[in-house]
Amino acid sequence: MSARPWSLARRLSGLFLTSITVFVVAIAGLTGWLVRASIEKDLDGLPHEELVELREHLDLFTAPNAALENLLEDLALEHTPCAFAWRIWIRDAPAAEYGETALLAPDRPGKLRDGEAEAARASTAGTLRWKTENIGANVTVGVVIDGARRLELLHRYEGYAVLVIVIAILLAFGVATLVFRRVSKVLAEVAARARAVRNPDAQFDMRVPDAPVEIQEVSDALGEMLTNIRGELSQARLFTAGLAHELRSPVQNLVGETEVALIKDRDGATYREVLRSNLDELRSLGDAIDNLVTICSAGDRRRTLAREHFDLAAEATLRLKREGQIADRHGILLAIGTEGDCQVTGDREALLRAVRNLTANAIQWSERGGRVEVRLAGAGDRVRITVDDAGPGVPEDLRQRIYEPFFRGPSARGRRIGYGLGLALARTAVEEQGGTITVGTSPLGGARFELDFPRRANHTG
Repeated sequence: MSARPWSLARRLSGLFLTSITVFVVAIAGLTGWLVRASIEKDLDGLPHEELVELREHLDLFTAPNAALENLLEDLALEHTPCAFAWRIWIRDAPAAEYGETALLAPDRPGKLRDGEAEAARASTAGTLRWKTENIGANVTVGVVIDGARRLELLHRYEGYAVLVIVIAILLAFGVATLVFRRVSKVLAEVAARARAVRNPDAQFDMRVPDAPVEIQEVSDALGEMLTNIRGELSQARLFTAGLAHELRSPVQNLVGETEVALIKDRDGATYREVLRSNLDELRSLGDAIDNLVTICSAGDRRRTLAREHFDLAAEATLRLKREGQIADRHGILLAIGTEGDCQVTGDREALLRAVRNLTANAIQWSERGGRVEVRLAGAGDRVRITVDDAGPGVPEDLRQRIYEPFFRGPSARGRRIGYGLGLALARTAVEEQGGTITVGTSPLGGARFELDFPRRANHTG
């Protein structure tokens, strides 16, 4: 069962909205708690504070009177919006009540009714705070404070906070929707541009104007990928064309020589010569197929490189016998020389194929009467192979590109330069051995290919 497709914009919007909601609710809740705690603390300390202020002035009065009432009203005004009520006993005079006397209802605590002093800490009940205290020898004062109005302000704040939270969430949702719609639009534009590239050979521009840096990086990466695909397709076309040419030439030669031989009856020697020539072409075709299989498997990272210890000079001399026969039939002298110890540890077939390919390439580009020299020398921990020919050589501006499979250069001496797979495989073999391949000008007048590599392969594969 396939996973249900999901929208990046919706998920990001939901995540953003959830985060904003949690943040705003947490801030509002914390603020409300701090405000409530502050109000509660202020209310708890207010009775004591009022009694302290009253003590400073009460000695001026010998009995309850209008001036005392004015003083108490002034004290109450300093702490609006709380409601205050006072009960004062001075000497033997009856208790006097001031302020919001309804707060002094008979159901209040007996100590507040009877004039007995309570503990230093105020008593609480809901929104009420009260305290009685002896001031001097003859005066007892009781105060009741109702903080309902102040707490009502807190409730009003909480209502406003809820409204602000709702508005903030709606605004956050709107902003998130606009932002992520913009992001979705830009991503959709990138996708549309990518879909529009039907032909990798056509010009394309993946950059989206005014896109965020992150999306621009994605579009740039897509552009680079398409450019790489274009290059790989171009190489694939060249590879296919080169492969067709590489396989077609020996097949055409086989067909042509066979048709000529069948035009009329010939003697046995002529037929043997035709068959020998056809055998050479078949071997060339087999070599081309082997090279193709080798270069295709070279890109497989799972391939395990062979590691064998062998005498490269001895085996190369043996393997080059067929190239010597081909050279003889074309009137070309193939000279093979060895020097020193050429014992190596590495991929036997790859290194020998490299020597054969370079030798065959030298023979191919040599004129009749020319000379090809192959020299294998070992010294210290390295082995060097040099292949010289008297052919047209390799132009300096092509010496880095000739190792590309089926690379074909401009015409030279009426012939088009083509290099097939041989040089590509030679470079792969020597690099896997940890060495290098270079091409230069030979003392014979043609090209000199030189392989230099360690006796023991240092490539882990």
